[in-house]
Amino acid sequence: MVVQNGDFGHFEKEGLPGFTGTEPGRRAAFFGYDNFSVGEVISYDDHSAELGLSSLINAPYHRELLLHPDLIEVGVGYGVPAEDEPGAVVLDGGFSEPRYAGYMVTYPYEGQKDVNPSWIPAETPNPLESFGEIPEITGYPISLTMYESEIEKLTVEEAALVDSNHQPVPFYQVDSNVEPYNNQRSVFLIPKKPLAFKETYTVTVSGHIETSDETIPFKEIWSFTTISRPKIQSVEKRKKELAVRLNLTEMPYASASLKLGENEVASAFAVQEPVIMIPAQNLVQNVPYDLEIDIEELNTKLRTKVMIDRSGHVLFGDSLAAVQPLFKDINVNTPAFAEINWLAEQGYIKGYPDGTFRPDEVLKRKHAAVLFSRALSFPEPKKAAPFSDVKAGDMYAKEISQMFEQGLFIGSNGKFLPDSYFTKEQLATVLVRAFQLKPTDDSVTFLGEESISDTHYSNVKILYQHGIFNDYYFDGKQKVTRGDFALYLYRCLQ
Repeated sequence: MVVQNGDFGHFEKEGLPGFTGTEPGRRAAFFGYDNFSVGEVISYDDHSAELGLSSLINAPYHRELLLHPDLIEVGVGYGVPAEDEPGAVVLDGGFSEPRYAGYMVTYPYEGQKDVNPSWIPAETPNPLESFGEIPEITGYPISLTMYESEIEKLTVEEAALVDSNHQPVPFYQVDSNVEPYNNQRSVFLIPKKPLAFKETYTVTVSGHIETSDETIPFKEIWSFTTISRPKIQSVEKRKKELAVRLNLTEMPYASASLKLGENEVASAFAVQEPVIMIPAQNLVQNVPYDLEIDIEELNTKLRTKVMIDRSGHVLFGDSLAAVQPLFKDINVNTPAFAEINWLAEQGYIKGYPDGTFRPDEVLKRKHAAVLFSRALSFPEPKKAAPFSDVKAGDMYAKEISQMFEQGLFIGSNGKFLPDSYFTKEQLATVLVRAFQLKPTDDSVTFLGEESISDTHYSNVKILYQHGIFNDYYFDGKQKVTRGDFALYLYRCLQ
């Protein structure tokens, strides 16, 4: 309700819908909660309560409440994101009377593993406000907080952060000397750059604490270890999108793309929240796509395969190995596997009666006629093609006649040669005719030009310009296999 009223803080305005109190303690009392004190932290997150809570523990000011030793009860509310409104995680904490005088808490804690290497300093209030321009990304914030009701000031005399080789790590030091919000009981060490992966860091902070009665010296030394590497933790289907979750609690700008072969079919980006929402409305079920995520600030690229099966479940990575292939002789390691699956799901290719596709078998001209007919939905032929080696009752006579009427197959000396093969240069000419491809101004370079007949050279060049052919060396006389044809047909259809 606070979000709907246009408020994004801890204080509500009396008279607005849903008003129960101006501040957290009064709202808690309205519902009958009676405790020593109440504190509140809020995170605006579009994906889950879990990620909202992670962002709160990442933020040094907000984590102070979550780590408080006198915190005895917690109430958590999650507002599901709606159109034009963010989701929100609201955590209200109930505190006992002070029980842990002089209790010091460090975070990351001693021996903690899998610590996030970076942080997006977007917290409000912002601990880096006193340092001028706030960077877009830093290392993970390290905090030391003294929970003592009588404390007047925590003064840091020495602070250091070193890696496992004892090399110092530069950091912003937010303490009572530069603290912009009069927080006198904490010190934050915020590394100026993201930390390294799978690295153990040691923190040393020493100084003294002033109370109304005395000055108490302290020295704390502790270590923590960052995550090994980012990885894809889960991929879920959410309405018309894929939600790709990484094993980070927060991340810098990341871009993602889904490809089928060389063609990009969807892309997206995310920043701060480690979930990337990729459009999925154009994905075909039972077709594996290549997913690539680039996190430039962390010098990381992640790659895996993703597929939505016929029941709508998402499979990725190793789980794809258990997928039953559409053809017995096709698997994820087959060249053009994804393209063959895509064509099969669209009904363009059907394979042989024994359940095989035979991708390495040389493509016969009669089979090419059938594939073109299915993919391009040509009308019924008006009359039979005038080929002496194709009779009206032959299995593929209709499709061959369609190809002739459309000007795709001309034949040779009055014959179609249905059981003969295609060369790559011949296929180039047929593809240009079938998809009415035009030359572009793009310059192309490839080896093997001397192998191409003058009749087909311009069409081979057109296919290179359109990205249908991309071989470094082109052999015009090479026989086209069924797998080759599936790859080129898919690219043309895109």
